[in-house]
Amino acid sequence: MANEWQGERIRLRSTEPEDWTFFFDLDHDSEMARALDIVWFPRSAEASREWAKKEAQKTPDDDHISLVIETNKGETVGGISSHSIDRRVGTFGYGIAIAPAFRGQGYASEAIVLFLKHFFLERRYQKVTTPVFSFNTASIKMHEKLGFKQEARLRRMGFTRGEYFDFLMYGMIIEEFTEKYLSS
Repeated sequence: MANEWQGERIRLRSTEPEDWTFFFDLDHDSEMARALDIVWFPRSAEASREWAKKEAQKTPDDDHISLVIETNKGETVGGISSHSIDRRVGTFGYGIAIAPAFRGQGYASEAIVLFLKHFFLERRYQKVTTPVFSFNTASIKMHEKLGFKQEARLRRMGFTRGEYFDFLMYGMIIEEFTEKYLSS
């Protein structure tokens, strides 16, 4: 039986209530938070439990979805979610977070390809975009290796550690995805 949500080394799945501890720990990684968005105020263990419980009961809302990334051995390594959905135009964005112990091992790349494959081939989207802070060289390299193109540089759109940083907007259209990942 084929599972579209499973790759060679990882699978994407819904959040379960017991995932709260993983995300509670991930929330305390200030460097990751800084690279994704901003360093948020600390969340209590109880708030994390409630968040995971609510996430576990959610159904996709207009293709807004958050999924857990785990190895095929069942080890949770991160999460990926969609945002900026525009069904009329056929565009979407996503965000991804990988726990420090699992970075640089290809889990993010594999999760992104699985995620994009579903949105492009099953949900009829034609373009994906994702912003990356200019200081996040690991994410820049990964997205370029995946076949994303830098489409824009939005100056001074982020702020952390007392400095402003640019957003680099990366995009990929369905034809680029199919050529890179589905052509044989």
